[in-house]
Formats: sequence, C-alpha cells, structure tokens
Amino acid sequence: MFSHPQWQILTTNKARTLFHSGKGGGKTHVMGAMSALFVQHIPQALGLIAANTYGQLTDSTLLEIFTYWKEQCGWTEWTKYNESGNYVIDKQPPQHFKPHGYTFKSNQNKVFFQNGCVIMLASLDNWKAIDGRTISWALLDETKDTPEAAVKEVIISRLRKIGLCRVRDDVSFEKAPFRFCHESNAYAGDPVNPLMIFTAPSKEQWLTEYFHLQDHEEEIESSIYAPDNYFVKDVENRRIVIASTFHNAANLPPNYISNLESDLSSDQQKLQIYGSPFGKAGNEYYVDYSSAKHVRACQVVDGYPIHLSFDFNVNPYMTGLVIQVIPPGADGRGKVRAVMEYALANPRNTIEDVCEDFDYDYGHIALKYGFYFYGDATGKAKQPIREMRDHYSRIENKLRHIVANGSRRLLKQNPRNRAIGSNTLGRRDFLNKCLRGAYGFDLEIDASCKNLILDLQHIKEDANGAKHKQKITENKITYEKYGHLSDALDAFLAYVYGTWAKEK
Repeated sequence: MFSHPQWQILTTNKARTLFHSGKGGGKTHVMGAMSALFVQHIPQALGLIAANTYGQLTDSTLLEIFTYWKEQCGWTEWTKYNESGNYVIDKQPPQHFKPHGYTFKSNQNKVFFQNGCVIMLASLDNWKAIDGRTISWALLDETKDTPEAAVKEVIISRLRKIGLCRVRDDVSFEKAPFRFCHESNAYAGDPVNPLMIFTAPSKEQWLTEYFHLQDHEEEIESSIYAPDNYFVKDVENRRIVIASTFHNAANLPPNYISNLESDLSSDQQKLQIYGSPFGKAGNEYYVDYSSAKHVRACQVVDGYPIHLSFDFNVNPYMTGLVIQVIPPGADGRGKVRAVMEYALANPRNTIEDVCEDFDYDYGHIALKYGFYFYGDATGKAKQPIREMRDHYSRIENKLRHIVANGSRRLLKQNPRNRAIGSNTLGRRDFLNKCLRGAYGFDLEIDASCKNLILDLQHIKEDANGAKHKQKITENKITYEKYGHLSDALDAFLAYVYGTWAKEK
C-alpha cells in the first residue's frame, strides 16, 4: 500500500523529481517500486541507483529495494541453489538470461535481470571514479549529504541515453499507469531521462536551490505540518513532493513517531519528522531569521534617502544591496527595507557596473533625498589597477553626481566575531538582535532579493563564531558560494545601529 505522497512520485513523468520527507517517510520503499517499474516496462533502459556512501548503498538502500522486489514482485537473486531467481549482482548473468547487449569492462556494481535489463550501482562518496557510460534513468537516495558536483557534473551529464520517453499527457492512467515508456511504444511522447531524488531534509543547500524550494516556502510551510496534508507541485519539468513521516505511519512501529517527538527539539522535529527544507539544524549563523517574518513586498518610498551597501568579491558576482530606512510610524517601530539586490556576474562583475545599474534605477531618488554607501572595511585596501584607487574612490568617482559629504560610511575595522568584554556584542549576536527587532526597527526583505534570502537561510557558524563560507570550484574558478549579500547587509546594520568605531 502506498501513501498519497508516494503515489505522486510513482505517477509522475517529469524529468526531475524530488521526494523530500522525514525519517521513516517511505522514500526507499518508493525507490524499490519505481526501479521495479522501469525493469518491468522498459528493460532496454540502462538505469542507475546511487546512494551517498557505499555503506548506505549496501546496508540501507539496496536492502530495502531488494526486500520490495522479493515481497511485492516475487523477484529473488539467481544462484545455483535458486535457479528460478530473477537477477544476479556483480556477476556474469547465466546463459538463460536474455542478453543485455552492453559491453562492460566489469560486472561489478551492476544488477542483471532475466529480461535483459541492467541497473548500475554507485556510491557518490567517490563520485569522480564513476565512469562515463550514458544512462537512461537514475534514482538517488539521501542526496541531502551529496556534494553538488557529484550530481551536476557526473549524474546529470550521464543522463543522456536515447530511447526513453514520457507517456503523453493525453493518455489516461488506466491505459498507462507507469508514465514512462520506450520510444517504440504507441504512447510515447517527448524524450526524457528522469532523475529522481529521495532525501531527508538537506544539508546541501544546492538541492533547495536546484528545485527552487525557496520560491514556495510559504506554501510548503503551510502544508506539511498537518498530519494529513503534504506539499506537491509541478514546476516546469520538475515535480516536488514534501511530506511528513505521518503519511507512512501505517508501515512503522506504533510508537515510532511518538518516540521521535519525545527525543527531538521542536526545530529538529520540523526537519526529521515533517521534512521541512527550512528547519533549523542548530548551527545557523542567522538563527533568528525567518522568511515568514522578514520577507515582505518592499518598494522604495519617496522622501527618504537611499542606502547602497557593497561586498567586493568578483566571483560569483559583484554585490550591491539597496536599502531604505523608514522612520517609526504609529506603532513606534521603524522599518529597514532591503528593496533590491545587485548580483552582477562576469563580464559585468565590477564596482562600476553595480554603480551604473544603481544610478539608472535609483539615482534620481538618491539625488533628491540623499545617498549613503557602505561596505567591508577591508574594501579600503589599495588595488593594483585603476590608478591605485581603492574600492570606495571608484564608487565616489562613478556616482560623484549624487555623492555628498558624509555619503561614505565605513567602520574603522570590521566587527569581531565574538564579544571581547562585558557589555559588548560579537558580530553574530548583534545581527541576530537586529533580526529579532531589538533596536526599534523591523527588517523587511523584498522577495526579489533571492541571494540575500539564501544567505540568511543557509549560512552556518564555524568553530570561531564566524560565517562558514563554503567554497566551490566551477570552470577552474574557486569562490565562496554564499555570504556576499549578507555581508553587505551586515556592513549597513553595523554602521547604522552598532556601536563600533566609525571612520571619520
């Protein structure tokens, strides 16, 4: 018996599918069913089943899948003592098996079926060792721990074998309950090479971004906490299913979920029971950030100055954050509004490009009501180009028609990560107080500031109390993936609301 969320996976024909659920949510059970459907209906298609580590693959993923094959399909492993078996693992298939038609260097890490189907097996902890054979479909287990490059550079690039198609949408489920087929099938529609990801809440933020989960945060959070509800959405060529453990309760011990609830904190329950991709793991840098609280529609209001805060890394982009401060209203609360972000990638990843775009968008308001700019104190370091001018001189030169005395606002040095004495705050503590509204203002962020929102959601704290900035390498360029927009926000907040020494 399958739950409603599981059926959403089994009946999709999307190229990319995510099943995101809490512990015991029945993810691997669905992998067993989906792999069996591919074997039965499209034996010509070369498949892949992968897990994050070899131990996970053998002791968890395959154990559950083999159990499903045996109990639900009646399939067993062929041996000389079980000649009615349906498949062999890591060995040459017996002669009575239908020839599979492939030439492999080795039979290791492969499952060969009686009908000629082949499924490759892989552990993604050594993903660079996976050879370059093209595949038709792939099922990945617990991708929450898998590096982005393992999926994007290896798995996705290998999903290009010709011959697999989606069943046309005009064909009813009664005629074709499995929504993939071979190109020779009368119901065949567009070619497709499906990737299906089954995972608990992600430690790897790339997965949230890949399925654009942040774009549906309010809808997800409003759906998954009721035991009889879940989130499902088709976005272009992707299907997203997020469900709690409650949906698989019929297949779990009677006290399994109640024991989890008693053992876990409320934040951990959101992750491990309800499957929230936005739950807190406990080491977030911006622990007081909440999209529900801080993301609002923000527009620039005439009558108030414009603030522009920079971060000067050129990769993956040059950063600018546009902010406006609204004085307290009838409720006595002011507003700090992040109204727009600039994240300009190569070839426009320069300070001058950010200034040019800002001037086009907001220069007229800045000229009329005032302009201030901020940034990292280390931005004052001299550069070996642009006639040895520093970053801020370049800003002043490019925006000289709106820069006035006092426009440049910099601290003498960046705030320390930790407090250094009584009645002092470290950088992280100060910023989280800002998020809590402790300084008489509420921080509001426009939904268009997607990189800033991702920063606030995903950046972790390192052992020294600083931001743990994950580095990745793409096209031989290494850079920090997160932290740029939030650094720009930090510079503004520290200058305007902090007590650190300011440049005169």
